[in-house]
Amino acid sequence: MYNLNQVSTTRTSTMSVRVQTCTREMVVIFFEVSPDAPSVSPSSLLSLQLQPFLTTCLDHVAYLLLGGNSLEYLPQDVFVHFRNLQSLLLTRNGLEVLDKYAFRGLHLLRTLDLSKNRLFSPNTLWFQDLEVLETLDLSDNNLHLLPSKVFRFLGNLKTLDLSSNQIQHVYPSGFQGLRSLTQLLMTSNHLTTVPFDTPRSFVQLDLIDLSNNHFKCLQAGAFRDLNVKRLKLNRNEELRIIDKGAFTHLPILEELEIQSNPGLRYVDRGAMVHLDALRVLRLSGNGLRTLDAGLLSDLDPGAVVGLGGNPWRCDCGLRWMGDGRDDNPAPDPDQSPVGVVVLDANQALCAEPSTKRGCRIPALEPRCDNASVSTVSPDSASTPEPRGERFILSPNPLYKCAPSIVAFYPSSIETYIGEELKLDCRAHGEPEPGLEWVVTRNKGRHTYHVLQPGQSLASDHRVSVLETGTLHIEYVNHYDIGNYTCRARNPQGESAFTGALSIKNVLSHIIVVRVTDTSVTVTWKTDIHVHGYQILYRLRAPNTTSYHKVDILPYMKYYTVSGLSPHTGYEFCIAVKHAQKSLLISCNSTGTMQKGFSQTAVHDATGFIIGGTTVCLLGFVVLMCLGSQAVRMYNRKQQQQRRFLPAEGAGFGDDSDVFLAGLDSLSETSPMTYENRFALMFDDSDIEEIQSSAAEAGAALGLRTDTDL
Repeated sequence: MYNLNQVSTTRTSTMSVRVQTCTREMVVIFFEVSPDAPSVSPSSLLSLQLQPFLTTCLDHVAYLLLGGNSLEYLPQDVFVHFRNLQSLLLTRNGLEVLDKYAFRGLHLLRTLDLSKNRLFSPNTLWFQDLEVLETLDLSDNNLHLLPSKVFRFLGNLKTLDLSSNQIQHVYPSGFQGLRSLTQLLMTSNHLTTVPFDTPRSFVQLDLIDLSNNHFKCLQAGAFRDLNVKRLKLNRNEELRIIDKGAFTHLPILEELEIQSNPGLRYVDRGAMVHLDALRVLRLSGNGLRTLDAGLLSDLDPGAVVGLGGNPWRCDCGLRWMGDGRDDNPAPDPDQSPVGVVVLDANQALCAEPSTKRGCRIPALEPRCDNASVSTVSPDSASTPEPRGERFILSPNPLYKCAPSIVAFYPSSIETYIGEELKLDCRAHGEPEPGLEWVVTRNKGRHTYHVLQPGQSLASDHRVSVLETGTLHIEYVNHYDIGNYTCRARNPQGESAFTGALSIKNVLSHIIVVRVTDTSVTVTWKTDIHVHGYQILYRLRAPNTTSYHKVDILPYMKYYTVSGLSPHTGYEFCIAVKHAQKSLLISCNSTGTMQKGFSQTAVHDATGFIIGGTTVCLLGFVVLMCLGSQAVRMYNRKQQQQRRFLPAEGAGFGDDSDVFLAGLDSLSETSPMTYENRFALMFDDSDIEEIQSSAAEAGAALGLRTDTDL
């Protein structure tokens, strides 16, 4: 046994590090901190390394707990002398930056806890020497994305905890290399799509937990070819739809939890295919009103299902549940089960029609005792009853039901020009109903179209119906105003739901702020700042139809078009930018000055007229105060304008057409904004005045001014 008999101490200005005991079995290290340094710092860790008499001692440390300190960063090779370290806890430190070689040399480390810090994105090289690591905890950080192959060195990792972050995107092959992983925890993130592009990277997972994310629709192939035993998708408040083929070819899946998703109203009858090992399906606490018979008919006899806590509509859509009811809760254990066991049958209650509210499904008799109705929370609904009620799900050729539409859009739809629009619609019924869309457009010539899934408008391919039944408009324009009806039909009848589409007005103006004989400077003001916008301009001539286009970047405040012809009319417009087309919002026409005129701003000319008029009225005592006030207001406007516009001759007319008046603070993770703060100094009266002045300038050239299109 190695003993360090003497007490060894190293000191810094704010801390002393004292080794009290150092044996092959135990190392006791005291960090004695002065009031000026209330916690362990990276420098104190480095001081341990620099003491020769401690190097041998640190070589025997197996567990190092550094939680609850203020380690905002870890430098290179900070743990290089802890060669036998097996467990490192760095939780609750506020860590923001780790050197890519911070964990170099920790070849025996099995547990790494980096939870409750401020890490933004993991670095692949952090884990380069951690080939035997079994547990990695990155929960409660500020992770936004996972880079490609970030965990490729962790072939022995068994548990990966990424919960309570802000992960929005996982790059392709983000989980590649995790061949030994058994638990993947990604609860409470911002995922909108399932992040497994290479599902066969996982050899055999025991648990994947994707609860409390931002999924809206689980589409075909969302979970395919995954080797996982338990899958949890609970508390996803935005989840609404589970489409056909969402869960397919999951050969070892035994338990699937989809609970406490209040917006989930539709699960396709073909959503779960080739789940040969599935024994437990929990659908409690959702917003389901009905289920098609085909969803549960593929489950093996004896499978367990949770249905409680849903607002069931007890009509013909659930009649298949009652056709084979077996009231014997304790069948002969020697006999093979013949149906699916509903564990929470006492909580699977009818919500409608009102005559059956509180009845247990599938009790569809005209009368039931609903006096014993109990209010059940989603959490309690997930707790199974010890004794279940058995239902036999044998096919019933007499079971028929007319369609019922499940629409995920309102009867009044409002959107902005240029926006992408998806109207989700699904249908239940037996036999399976066919879905179609009736599009009635009111703009211009009244048109009527019927579209099946997979079809688009022959005259306008922007509008199509996806195979799932969702109507998709690539970008909205004024021609899309009208009624959109989702209609489902089968031999038993039909059902339909209509939404009326209207377009919200975008209050956008193009403002002419300076005119010379060869250039025009414009700015713009909009009330919607998430769009991309363009400036369009063209010569006002009978044979000129095409526009020159300039993309408005988030940091642009105004734009100068130079190289124009003197004493010539031009049209300037602002448009919503789209990949294929510019959607005009408003336009304004003006004209350049005669050749030889000095640079004169339209606003300056207007001010000169007002100033001259004021001078003429100075003799009138009653109007003197009003004139003085107008001059003061004008001067304030001029001072605001000079802060953004360069002085005459200091930029206009240069080779560069774009002048940047200031760069807003932008980052890759901040929402993009197209708000033009320069134009905020123009109120509605200013815009009206400027447009009037521009119209007068254009009128001198015989131009027509269009302010709204």
